[in-house]
Amino acid sequence: MSYLNTLIFPLPNLFLSHALRINDAGQILAIGRFTVAPSSDTYTFLLTPDAGGSGVPEPSPYALLDAGLTMLRWARRRRSA
Repeated sequence: MSYLNTLIFPLPNLFLSHALRINDAGQILAIGRFTVAPSSDTYTFLLTPDAGGSGVPEPSPYALLDAGLTMLRWARRRRSA
């Protein structure tokens, strides 16, 4: 588990209390409030992950690449033998 307020760019007087939903795209629907006087109304926020960040690739592309290179090596050996 992560503390939700550490996952966002720190904004003064913003406190996210809890997450409601997380979808497949990594977006988080959260409830929070701005703690500025005189009111501290509750709002709903949609937090979207930074698309420019370097993501970790899934293993499936590497598995396909390895399988393709193995097939090429096998075909080359078969031709030379």
